[in-house]
Amino acid sequence: MPIQSLATCHKCGFNLGSSAFESSRYYNFEIANFINNLLSQLNSDLPKKQSQLDTFNVLHQLVMLLTSRYVRVRLHKFLCDQINIQEIKFLNKGSAFESRSIQERHHLTQLIGWLIINLEARLQLAWQSNAIQYNHLSKGFNDAPSWYLAIIEKFSDWRKK
Repeated sequence: MPIQSLATCHKCGFNLGSSAFESSRYYNFEIANFINNLLSQLNSDLPKKQSQLDTFNVLHQLVMLLTSRYVRVRLHKFLCDQINIQEIKFLNKGSAFESRSIQERHHLTQLIGWLIINLEARLQLAWQSNAIQYNHLSKGFNDAPSWYLAIIEKFSDWRKK
């Protein structure tokens, strides 16, 4: 069955727009604005700019770090503490974002939103707090945009913490 829209189930053709929904609760106004802007970009019929695609790639990398199995990556706890919310337990720590529950995806998107709104300052704080290490910020991120690489390069010298 050919897919006509992202609003249609790829398996059975069900119109996902007619399914039941839960209201979203945002951790704060700043995050709500970020997510609404992100959704507007995604729903736009205009072609995506490279800068938008780069941002989505960085968002994906940050989600990978938030759900990382690396013992030395404590970014999830750090971000929850910064926003003053309770940390949630992930059902499967290494799962892809797309296979997570809607509650986990919403939680992760909000944490990443808070981080990327002021990425350089907030990543620096996470790095100084030992929630993340420099090598994890670029691990497996082969197509990282230059602006992201410029930010994380500032965290390459652990002696500057």
